[in-house]
Amino acid sequence: MAICQIFLKYAMMNIMIFEYALTYVSRQYMNRYLQVENNFSPTDYATPPERPLMLYIHIPFCEEICPYCSFYKVTFQKSLAEKYYDSLYKEIIQWSERGYSFDSVYIGGGTPTVLPEKLAELVKFIKTLWPVKDISVETNPNHLIPRYMDPLKEAGINRLSVGVQTFDDDLLKKLKRYHKYGSGEEIVEKLKALQGTFDTLNIDMMFNFPDQTEAMLEKDLSVLQALNGDQVTYYPLMPSSSVKAEIRSLYGDVDYRKEKRFYKKIAQSLTGSYDRASAWCFSRKGGMIDEYIVDYNEYVGCGAGSFSYLNGEIRANVFSIKNYVDRVDSGKSPLAAGRIYSQADQIRYDFLMGFFSGALDMEILKDRYGRNSRIYLALQFLFMHVSGGVKKEGNLYRLTDRGMYYLVILMREFFTGVNNVRQHCNIIDSD
Repeated sequence: MAICQIFLKYAMMNIMIFEYALTYVSRQYMNRYLQVENNFSPTDYATPPERPLMLYIHIPFCEEICPYCSFYKVTFQKSLAEKYYDSLYKEIIQWSERGYSFDSVYIGGGTPTVLPEKLAELVKFIKTLWPVKDISVETNPNHLIPRYMDPLKEAGINRLSVGVQTFDDDLLKKLKRYHKYGSGEEIVEKLKALQGTFDTLNIDMMFNFPDQTEAMLEKDLSVLQALNGDQVTYYPLMPSSSVKAEIRSLYGDVDYRKEKRFYKKIAQSLTGSYDRASAWCFSRKGGMIDEYIVDYNEYVGCGAGSFSYLNGEIRANVFSIKNYVDRVDSGKSPLAAGRIYSQADQIRYDFLMGFFSGALDMEILKDRYGRNSRIYLALQFLFMHVSGGVKKEGNLYRLTDRGMYYLVILMREFFTGVNNVRQHCNIIDSD
């Protein structure tokens, strides 16, 4: 018995060391992989792909700024936001004139619903340009009232993602959300009233805040089970380096040791009631999820602080709203920085995004890059096999429960790297 206990303790220590090493290695790789170049010259926009893409639109305005958020955002000013919308139309028209086609739209922020009528008008305009089938919009709990929701529904928006983060009142107060969005009970009542209004209502949650306890997490999970909503997206905290410093000063250090325990509890609680649409998205209805990069190999970003991924290149628009408006209004591209990836890096990107949805079909990579694509993934597959993170089903490689958490680590570091790029671009192009 003692020998078994010693072996189990040794195995657990090895797993912990392995996960720390995975975090460190992936962090170093993502920081290199996601570096962008200023004065970037992209390949020609004039040759659009044959298939429709995803159109991402960034609305950077928030009524108040949350201290843990790494996305590009500014405090809402109505006159500035109206001017920004005028420029958005012009950039969208630029993509239409280049011959690009989109069948899905994701509108994020910021808080896109600060001007619901303006947003509804923009959506209607986009639908005159392309036969869009899915339109997803992010919002906050204080906007879950007819004044904000009715224009969106009338415009044909069919998926709403609500940034809840937690239902725990103590944590809401610490995160400076309680006075803005109300108590957890009030948020629950608004969500209940809204169910059935849109095709999909996604509840956006976060875990692993420094002050979040296991009891808080369990309470949130019990509330979600009682709500019985369409979809739940449960992100780990993924701050950029500057935001991480602010979080440390306000709440203390982010503890990645409890992340795995919290994630395991989330997965166990939700998997029985929901299907896994990605490593951290649980859905009853399928369809569009928050991670549009899973469903679309290429996408175009419009607006200040938005990103595009085209022709194996990552491209970032200017972050200054003034610079964005000036460039677009003068007929110029708002592109500020980017990077051209090698084929090997493109294959590794597709490997990561494929597994993020839970399974990777190697036939897709072969069709896209040729039969030699597997060569560039030798170390990645070795890691996934040795760690027990994957099982093979024909041409399909499916993640195990352990592999799902490894993908959480990898995607946490990927999105943290993206947030660091946002931080970099915002510094070099600030208002």
